[in-house]
Amino acid sequence: MSDFRQRWLRSRKRTDPELPLKTPIHLGDRSNGEYFWEASPQERLAEKLALEKAEEGARRYNIDRREFLASAMGVATTLAMMNAAQGCSDGGSSNGGGAGRDGGYYDVGPDPMDADAACAKLVDPSKEFIFDIQTHHVTRSETTAFADFLRGQMHYARACGTQDPVACFSRNEWARLMFLESDTTVAVLSGLPAKDEQSSPISNFEIAETRDAVNAIAAGTQRVVNHHMVLPNRGGRDAAKVAAELDAMESNLQRVGKIGAWKTYPAWSPANSVASALDGYRYDDAVLGVPMVERGMALGIKTFCIHKGLPIPGFSTEFNDPRDIGVIAKRFPEANFVVYHSGFLNGGQWEEPYTAGSRGGTNSLITAMLENDIGPNQNVYAELGTTWQFAKGSPTMAAHLLGKLLKYVGENNVVWGTDCMWYGSPQEQITAFLQFEISEEFQRLHEYPALTIERKRKILGLNAARIYGVDPVAMRCAVDASELAQFKRALDAEYGKYRWAYELPKLRTRRDFWRVLREHDFRPG
Repeated sequence: MSDFRQRWLRSRKRTDPELPLKTPIHLGDRSNGEYFWEASPQERLAEKLALEKAEEGARRYNIDRREFLASAMGVATTLAMMNAAQGCSDGGSSNGGGAGRDGGYYDVGPDPMDADAACAKLVDPSKEFIFDIQTHHVTRSETTAFADFLRGQMHYARACGTQDPVACFSRNEWARLMFLESDTTVAVLSGLPAKDEQSSPISNFEIAETRDAVNAIAAGTQRVVNHHMVLPNRGGRDAAKVAAELDAMESNLQRVGKIGAWKTYPAWSPANSVASALDGYRYDDAVLGVPMVERGMALGIKTFCIHKGLPIPGFSTEFNDPRDIGVIAKRFPEANFVVYHSGFLNGGQWEEPYTAGSRGGTNSLITAMLENDIGPNQNVYAELGTTWQFAKGSPTMAAHLLGKLLKYVGENNVVWGTDCMWYGSPQEQITAFLQFEISEEFQRLHEYPALTIERKRKILGLNAARIYGVDPVAMRCAVDASELAQFKRALDAEYGKYRWAYELPKLRTRRDFWRVLREHDFRPG
């Protein structure tokens, strides 16, 4: 029963800003800076039902509604209402018990409002190896002091709205959210496309600085892995400019010392305008794509992370389609091609069962693989950043999404990403994923694999560990013994392990979305 007695909530001063009354799983409007997701009627219904249940739960235990929501009961009840909202849309009941189990559902037991049952039912993420391969922060300065990092993170729910907007997306805030407000073990810090390093919201070299600073705080453990942005089309198709971009791959590698993978945006245009959409490229492009892969392979970095999917302002829909992935994967079988977002929402396509030759959404990726005889668990990977964040509110869609990727891309080749810090702490995504199941009905109808805990563990971290050459057992042990992990455990004991329930997405309105685009003149990824 101690799980929901939130001492940190009870000790708040009356003069402190009031915390929002919100569900611990994000169901409202949100954005990763590329695409603005307007909450669906189903998500809004789930949120309404969960808040109503929170009122009931608060009365049942004689606690504040916020205490109820920031507990295992609040999490389990919200997930149950996500089941219920799906059941209502299908004509079922709204009690959450068995609603929606003909597709996908969250397994939270028969009474998610029972404190002991909820604690027992929810999988403990702190015991898992979680490797998030899509995370972001921005900076306008070349260096950021980390000397005060640990001292400055004690406040459990720092209100970013009162700070300078850039501070909301800073290195310190990113590190806090990833490693103190979530159970993420290792995070890949990724880049953002820009005309040059100077105008980039975060340069390749600043990414490496963050890697070194956080890893030093983490007692030498590899908590952060760095991507290195490559934009072969930054100078158009001019041979000399393309050669300069490829040469920079080698010189930059020497400068930063180590690179986890190359990050690319084939649909990006250096003009950042729809009129210049043809400035993009395909990976099988003989001038831009193929030479870039050859250079990366020659430098010993064989993993290429490729943005595909999400209808983004200024990005070419043609080059955002993953149809070239099968071609390049077949040509370079020794390379790894990690498709960021898995082609999700490509062409505005909602996720549904795959049919032969179909395109749109993740079906485009599957078709590209099948057309080039790329089977499951070969050298094409599907990444879930933003994809899971948006799909999780519709359990049926989420079941099709994950079921198809497991079936066609392979259980060893679906990898975890969250696109945080755009969504605040990634913990709500982790928690929802660990409770999600694909129904037996969908397994039978569509031949989807069951989403067992073993497969979840592969997706959450083991698959990425293989790509990036990380030993998950050794890393888990080293991280657990580090000062940073000890500090997180102290925070959990002091403030409660569900304090992340009040971390809000950084971009929650269309105004936020367009403000970031205007201020930084970029398309975040």
